[in-house]
Amino acid sequence: MNRRAFALNLLFGVLLASLMPYAHAQENKRHVLIADHSKNEVSYTVDGRSLKPSEGILLALSRVRSADPSPRSEMLLLVDERSKLADVANLIGLVIKADYSSYRVFVFDADKRGMTELAYATPVQFSADGSVPSQKQ
Repeated sequence: MNRRAFALNLLFGVLLASLMPYAHAQENKRHVLIADHSKNEVSYTVDGRSLKPSEGILLALSRVRSADPSPRSEMLLLVDERSKLADVANLIGLVIKADYSSYRVFVFDADKRGMTELAYATPVQFSADGSVPSQKQ
């Protein structure tokens, strides 16, 4: 097993071990989607299983979702820091399209030594000149 695969498995194992206290039959079930950069491509795994070349992300997520009858299943997205925000937004769209009720996004660094949660705030109006538009009451 090479260093990259070992580090990815270790990261996945630590994440799963940290979620074990929350794993009750009546609670939310959590699934993990990892988007990892290797050389010039992105590789995806869902719940520790690599996607087949003929299998798209949505198909893989849909299969996992259909095997999980819980209406409150949650998807954890672990994304390499080299990913663009547009790529993260596309993954979130696929997670929603696969019918997951909630998701959380974590960004991990290239050394896979730390993760930071990426949380989206309430949208604000865009200002091309940097001024803050007044709020209508």
